[in-house]
Amino acid sequence: MPKIPALTGKEIIRLLERIDFQVIRQKGSHVRMRLTIKANINAFNENILDSFFIK
Repeated sequence: MPKIPALTGKEIIRLLERIDFQVIRQKGSHVRMRLTIKANINAFNENILDSFFIK
């Protein structure tokens, strides 16, 4: 099984924005995003997210 690449929070947010998520607010390092169909998602805005967080 191939390893999942480490991504920064900004990279993840940029990827989610490409598929129509919008940042609706940020509190500290947590960013809340909303899809145009009103689904919510929370993302960490940290420097590096290892595969430890993505399972």
